[in-house]
Amino acid sequence: MSLIITSSRQQEFDGTPGALQGIENPTSYKNHMKSPLMLKPNSEVAVVSVRVDRKDVIVVDRGERMALYWGTEPDGAGGMPSWIQDPQPHLPVYLEVPDGSYNQNEFAVALETALTDMCQKTYSNISEVTVNLKVQPAEEFATYEIKFFALANASTVTLTSLTAADWLSCVNDSNKTPSEIEIRRAYGEGPYDKTDDFTPTAGTGKIVMGSGGGDGKACAILKNKVLSSTSGVCEFSFDGYNNNFTVGLVRNIASDRAAPARFNSEFQSPNFAGQDGNKISQFFDYALTLKRSAKGAPTSWGLTQSVVINETGSPIEFDTYMGTQMVRVPNASLVVSPGNASFDNSGGSGDFFNKVRFTRYGEGIRVDLIDNKGVVTNIVSQLASSALKPCGDSSDLLYAKIFMDGDPGDSLEITQFDVCDYGTKPRASQPYDTKQRRYGYDLGNNTDEFASVYQQYQDEYTMGGDGAGSVTTSTGFADNTFISAPIYALMNGSGGQDREWGMVLGPDDLLSIPDGYDQEIPTVEVMIPNDNMRKRLGFAEMVVLEIEDATAGAGTLTVTFEGNRAIETTHGKNMFIRWHPTQQVSYNANQGSISKIVYACPRFDVNGSVAGALYFEPNERVYVDCNNVDELMITDIGVDIVDINEMLVTDLIGTTQINFHVRQKEGFSVGRDSGRT
Repeated sequence: MSLIITSSRQQEFDGTPGALQGIENPTSYKNHMKSPLMLKPNSEVAVVSVRVDRKDVIVVDRGERMALYWGTEPDGAGGMPSWIQDPQPHLPVYLEVPDGSYNQNEFAVALETALTDMCQKTYSNISEVTVNLKVQPAEEFATYEIKFFALANASTVTLTSLTAADWLSCVNDSNKTPSEIEIRRAYGEGPYDKTDDFTPTAGTGKIVMGSGGGDGKACAILKNKVLSSTSGVCEFSFDGYNNNFTVGLVRNIASDRAAPARFNSEFQSPNFAGQDGNKISQFFDYALTLKRSAKGAPTSWGLTQSVVINETGSPIEFDTYMGTQMVRVPNASLVVSPGNASFDNSGGSGDFFNKVRFTRYGEGIRVDLIDNKGVVTNIVSQLASSALKPCGDSSDLLYAKIFMDGDPGDSLEITQFDVCDYGTKPRASQPYDTKQRRYGYDLGNNTDEFASVYQQYQDEYTMGGDGAGSVTTSTGFADNTFISAPIYALMNGSGGQDREWGMVLGPDDLLSIPDGYDQEIPTVEVMIPNDNMRKRLGFAEMVVLEIEDATAGAGTLTVTFEGNRAIETTHGKNMFIRWHPTQQVSYNANQGSISKIVYACPRFDVNGSVAGALYFEPNERVYVDCNNVDELMITDIGVDIVDINEMLVTDLIGTTQINFHVRQKEGFSVGRDSGRT
């Protein structure tokens, strides 16, 4: 029998720089035996006692979430948050902090990283989010300060800086034959026409049609530039172009797809887009389409947008869902509806339109036509009309897109494009290719099909309140009725978006998704089943925080939420002891594998403590077979303290002392009748 005393702190290394992170690590250490320990055949080992120092930490388990909201927040009825009660172009978006054990400063960094990443993937004019640990000396507790930074300024891209690398084709050799089921459902099995037959002109925003290798079609997307949501301008010139084209703005879509999930192209059946300007094979969020005869004379033009279509009189349910389609804005909804001849450039010195300008004001879009004399004609503006859908979470990041169906040498050009001026708060560009972006639902354990459903839900509320467009086979599309434009199109006094922040830190009955989606879209109660994040952040009994609970900075561009109670800390995960000198075998069913674990520490120590100086001593020792059939000489003893996943715990400090008892198995004998040989 042998009692073996081990310790992470060792006299020969005491005080050596880096020893606590290496050989004296309280979580994983090794003791060297100057006089070898001889274990008798068929020995077994058990833990006698464990002494550790454990920090108070913030423990985040997998699946713990919070939600953000940045949008309009008018007064709601009956105390219900109106950003949940009423259809809005914005919805709460969910995020997770990676699971693990953090000290208070580490948790601030992890949360800041997750918040900034989520906001930059979802919102065009958000520069950063900061999370700071803030000590309240009067109350003698620490809490967190969360600060959101929105920006107002727009700056014009220097087009001379553009290169070929700034452009992306919509369909190329790699995705000509679709692999995604939702694309095949919309477009058929393929192959599709290639659209990469173009050449960017370096130092300009000009795209030149190729020699026909792309089936006479070209589609170019300015992939690294996001249109500013604060008076950002995207202007196209089609001067001298005498064939069919479509230009406009498009949300970010994965580069291996031609459109969002469930998009109905002109080839999809049923498709009721019978009006001129509706039959568009390419997806845009907002677009101007011009078609010409063989001689170049304009035959039709249309201002189009993508909307979600349901059957006439149907509620918003999936069994009546017909998909997203490109729909012409009815002439009656336009401020001015120019005739086809207004685009005829064959008259020499006459006036004709040769440019189109899209300007974004918050969630609102304005479209102007510009003639060859520089005269600007407004044809529609969401500032004064509901003819255009508001920009929502699914379309907050907008990119310039050009589609040409013409002859070699034809060209279209971007003459102005404004991005957000991030000033002293730079952020990484958000490229067009965002296969994993789930419109604010960027959680890695969800499928693409679920992502498409969530996108549809956001689009239906963005694209038309109570169901977007309604359709019959006889009349085509009805005039779409969108949510009241003035709510969304306003800018604040500092030139930023007139939107307000909210946070959801726990379940609340008021936050349920409306009927019709309960089986398809997880409710807030499902996504945020507990209020652990509220406790981690230091907020009192408030699971829904609105702008009234925050402090607004200058011009309302900066908003700060500050906790009002002490951060709730806890002990880390359950601890297990691994012993390395022998070939003992235990089984970790959680991992489905063989293990070297010899002891599981209880949640509470002998004094009922979960943090600080802890002492564990089992009432009854559990011996584990060392599996040594012969005498075994031991010169080194290695000890690890791990969690259930056999990963080293991260919240131990100071000195760890673990004592083991090794003995020969009781009743051990050798012989014909012993069962051992």
